Amino acid sequence: NVDQRCQPGSHTELFRAGHSAADNDGQQVHVYPSSAFPLHVLERSKHELIQEGSLVVIFESFDNLSFVYAKKGDVYHNKNGDFYHDDFIDKLRFGSKLRARNHQGYGFVFLLRPTSELWARSLPHRTQIVYELDSSTVIFQLNLKPNMVVLESGTGSGAMSTAIMRTIAPYGMLHTYEFNGMRAEAARVEFERNKISHLVTVHHRDVCGKECADDGGFDVGGQAADAIFLDLPEPWLAVPHAAFAIKPNCRLCSYSPCVEQAQRCIAALSECGFHSIKTIEVRLRENYVDEVELEMPPTNRVVRVKKDECKLVDEEEYDRTIQRNDRIFRKQMMGARSNKIYQLCPRLRQKKKLTRKIIL
Repeated sequence: NVDQRCQPGSHTELFRAGHSAADNDGQQVHVYPSSAFPLHVLERSKHELIQEGSLVVIFESFDNLSFVYAKKGDVYHNKNGDFYHDDFIDKLRFGSKLRARNHQGYGFVFLLRPTSELWARSLPHRTQIVYELDSSTVIFQLNLKPNMVVLESGTGSGAMSTAIMRTIAPYGMLHTYEFNGMRAEAARVEFERNKISHLVTVHHRDVCGKECADDGGFDVGGQAADAIFLDLPEPWLAVPHAAFAIKPNCRLCSYSPCVEQAQRCIAALSECGFHSIKTIEVRLRENYVDEVELEMPPTNRVVRVKKDECKLVDEEEYDRTIQRNDRIFRKQMMGARSNKIYQLCPRLRQKKKLTRKIIL
């Protein structure tokens, strides 16, 4: 029954709810009914009040964001004043302005609904994170869609994990791997508190297998992932394991800060049967654009009268001849937060049979 509803987090049941069809390559793909996507979960009402326990992003200024978990009796302190949680729990909606009780109410903050971009700018940094400029490029190049199974190696602070989960919701699954036990546990607790734990499974595991080769790799089986994201200092060590876990003709992305890492990763990708390898470096430069009027210098000017004839005129005659000179003014602004990163986005060649021999 294609109209059968599926339980959240049940990837298997969702596949049963859809029906199969063939794509251009002759592979079987699953078509999902509209009833499988609960819009009341994905698109919450704009009139919803902030509830106790909700994650709230505190907007203090353009480059200064923080977050709180709404709790009755708590107070948020900053340079603008004291902001009591009781003043917005069950009283204000997301996007509202909250004024401080002290400083005669001149201090204020905005209460924003969390998104992956806002969370990346306000979360506690345990490692260097992937900002929204790079994460959007990675998600686009990986061709992520709802209900996919994605593998991520290098959980870190969880910024990229949150961006992936938003893309594969409502019934997708992210398997994220972190070799540091404290960071893995902190990410697991954070995901549960942010109410997105049904979309992710946190693994404490060294995918590269540097300490013990038998303990490396992804423990999800062969050809189980629709996409893989590697954020590792030595991604070439994880490439053979990724080749075993990824489905044929699906994409892998490696996120590296220097070109030497990219070169070694490219060599490993070629050896493991990946094709269509490309390297991307993303830069963003914002500009302030406005229309201004430029004043002409007080000198005699040469005006074209005909096609091959010019004459010298004074200031008054020039003003009567030439209209006001408007130009577009551009000024470079502070760029968006990003890291100089080389992204490798290859595909795995179609093979009839994949075994563990590929990782030896």
